[in-house]
Amino acid sequence: MLTPLLLSLILSAEPAKTPNAVQAEMVLLHEAILVTLVGIETGNVEAVPAAFHKVHAAKAVTEQALDSGAWKPKAGTTVAAFKKQDQTFHQELEKLVKAAAKKDVPATAKQLGAVITGCPACHTKFKPDPPAP
Repeated sequence: MLTPLLLSLILSAEPAKTPNAVQAEMVLLHEAILVTLVGIETGNVEAVPAAFHKVHAAKAVTEQALDSGAWKPKAGTTVAAFKKQDQTFHQELEKLVKAAAKKDVPATAKQLGAVITGCPACHTKFKPDPPAP
C-alpha cells in the first residue's frame, strides 16, 4: 500500500532520502490508521492490533534515536517533553488496540477519534522545521 508520504518520496524530483526514526514510525502509524479505517468501514477490525504492534516496535527505534541525539524535537522543546507526550499518545494507541482485539467496532472508531486528535498538537509542538533552501 502506498502511503502519501511514500508516494511523495517516489514522485519527488529529488532523490528519496531515508526517513529518520520518527518519520519511519509515522509511516507505520499512517498505515495502521488506514487499516483501522478500513476495518471500521467493513465492520472487521481484526487486523488492527497487528498494524499497531508494528508502530509499537518502531517506538523503540525512535527512543534510541532520541537517546543518542540522532533525532531532536523542534528547537525550544525538550526530548523529555517529547517522550512524555509520546508516552501519553501510545497509551491512547493501547486503548485502540484493546477495543479492536475485542472486535468492538464502535469502541475502536471512538478511540481512533481520540488518537488522531493528538496528532496536530504533537506535530505543531515537536516536528522540526524544515531546513531553509
